Amino acid sequence: MPKADHGKDDHKHSKNKPTDLKPKITRRQQIEEELKAALARSKRHEVEVSALLESSGAILKHREFEGAARAIFDSCKKVIGVTAGYVALLSEDVRLI
Repeated sequence: MPKADHGKDDHKHSKNKPTDLKPKITRRQQIEEELKAALARSKRHEVEVSALLESSGAILKHREFEGAARAIFDSCKKVIGVTAGYVALLSEDVRLI
């Protein structure tokens, strides 16, 4: 009478042995990391494009230089993540060293 096989050695004949799964898991993790990086780049690009639109809108909205410059400055602060900054407007004949 043949012995009943209760699946004790199924892993020996399985297509997905534990050792076969490691490269697949590693590859999947690599793909997930690449997707996370792509999403981060996409979000950053969205922030930058939004700031450009805000800045160009500010130029159309403000009829005076100071108002437009302030709005552009505020957009720049938001994009680079700072709370303060300094901008100087110099005439063409001023030379900085």
